Amino acid sequence: MGIRQYKPVTAGRRQGSVSDFAEITDRKKKPEKSLLLPKPK
Repeated sequence: MGIRQYKPVTAGRRQGSVSDFAEITDRKKKPEKSLLLPKPK
């Protein structure tokens, strides 16, 4: 799993880094149709 490091724009972001969940979530896959429910109007 990758780590995303922020550019030091502010003092709080200077040492900031968070986990990158790109391996877990695939943006190209569509959701499973059987798990979806229609939104009520």
